[in-house]
Amino acid sequence: TLPNLNSSTGDKEKVAKVKKIASNLEDAIGRAQAVYGPISEWCKSYNDSCTKRKFDRITEFLKYSKMCTISDNCALLEYDKNGSGGAIPTCAVVLSDETMLAMESGNEDILFVFDIDGTNKGLNRSGDDVFKVFANDNGIDTSYANYANFYNKYKDCDYLERGLEGFKWIVNFGNMDYTKADKNGLCPDGKTVLNWTTNTTCK
Repeated sequence: TLPNLNSSTGDKEKVAKVKKIASNLEDAIGRAQAVYGPISEWCKSYNDSCTKRKFDRITEFLKYSKMCTISDNCALLEYDKNGSGGAIPTCAVVLSDETMLAMESGNEDILFVFDIDGTNKGLNRSGDDVFKVFANDNGIDTSYANYANFYNKYKDCDYLERGLEGFKWIVNFGNMDYTKADKNGLCPDGKTVLNWTTNTTCK
């Protein structure tokens, strides 16, 4: 039972960190928009300067210890289960709890990417310790994530959807049981099949 106990404790710590990030981001986005107006009006392009402007305005209201760039070997890393991947070439900061937060920007929405144990620890794998969430004028937005084949994508390396759905699952259900299920959502008990409405835990 010891490995299961350790796994359960580790999952609880990860869940707590993800929920903390969700709360802190929501607060920072709200405060930034109170000062600078709606995110959608800050700038409307995919270029680096636009992304940096949005990132700076939001991180102004977050506690961080370091601003990072790829050039100083402080970039957020992301890999799939086969070891493919690498650095995300965008703005990043190390928060006060060692979480690394990066951002990718579209015309209006923002995509946050964060590694809850920092880039030099853990698997650096989306859905395990790297998660993602979109944000817009209304705050963080998990509506993008709710795919029926989430489990298949979690097992089969889809970076974006796995990170988005992992974030949404944790924030809504308070567990990481999707990591225990097979690619069809079947739990280890051989009976419970996870879904987004009625079966949200393997316990």
